[in-house]
Amino acid sequence: MAQTIRRRRSFKQSRRLWFREQLVELGIASPDGLATQLQLLVDGSIVGNLMGDDRTMACAAKQAAKVLLRMRGLQSTNQRDCSRAGGGGVTGQPNSMREHNK
Repeated sequence: MAQTIRRRRSFKQSRRLWFREQLVELGIASPDGLATQLQLLVDGSIVGNLMGDDRTMACAAKQAAKVLLRMRGLQSTNQRDCSRAGGGGVTGQPNSMREHNK
C-alpha cells in the first residue's frame, strides 16, 4: 500500500513538473503556481469522471486552464469546441483508467 501511494505521488509530481517545464519554455514568470493549478484541474477532472462518470469535467478543466493561461498572456491555438460530442470528443471512447482497473 505504501509503495502504491509513493508511486502515485511520484506520478503526480512528475506531471506537475512537466507542466512547469512547458510553462518555462513559454516564458511564463513564476511557473510553479500555475503548474500546480493546472495539476489540480487534471486531478479534479479525473476524480469527477471516476466518481460520477461525468465526462464534462475534462471540458470544464480545459476551459478553466485556458482562462488561467490567458491571464498569463497566452492564447490557445486549439479551437476545438468542448460542447460537441459531450466534452471535446471524449464521449463514446472507453475510459482508459476505468478499463485498466477492471
